[in-house]
Amino acid sequence: MRTLCDGPTFRLKEAVKQQHQGFLVSPEESDRIRQQLMGHLERMKRGTILVFDPAGVDSRASCFARILGGPLRALAEQRGLRGRYLVLQGPLGSNAEDVRLGLEDEEVVAVVRDVEGPRLAGKVDRTLTETYAFVVERDEVTSQALQRPFGLTITAANARVVKMQRLGLLHFLREESLGKGGRRFVYEPVR
Repeated sequence: MRTLCDGPTFRLKEAVKQQHQGFLVSPEESDRIRQQLMGHLERMKRGTILVFDPAGVDSRASCFARILGGPLRALAEQRGLRGRYLVLQGPLGSNAEDVRLGLEDEEVVAVVRDVEGPRLAGKVDRTLTETYAFVVERDEVTSQALQRPFGLTITAANARVVKMQRLGLLHFLREESLGKGGRRFVYEPVR
């Protein structure tokens, strides 16, 4: 059962000042846009995805790092922003490599939506990529569901789920009671 909903779309083209004519290379302009993006995230309700659409603007890795790095880190680290998500709208076109490099420089990861389905960009390794692809195929996922396909102990599966939730790739759905005082946490993929 999907509970996440798309909120507003933050169109980079609308945020870039007209005199720049679709080019973004200024650190000051990037910082101004980051502040706008943070304002949108702070006003959103929990369980909402802010879609960041870079279409129509050419930029470089350093600008994407300045715009996206802080908000993605804040979503992971600031308790008041938990349950809010930032997803990039693809295809990223000529910006794809610069977005990837900018996210890697900031050591953050983001979900990118495009015609091939959701995928990850930024600071990702093979394990994270494979696990995300696995959970995207399902509406819900638990630590137990990761054990057999990935050959994990329950402790390792729990650690992987916690990491993915902290990175903004999983959204907490509910807690289920299991017999004899046990419990299971159920998540849905952010996509």
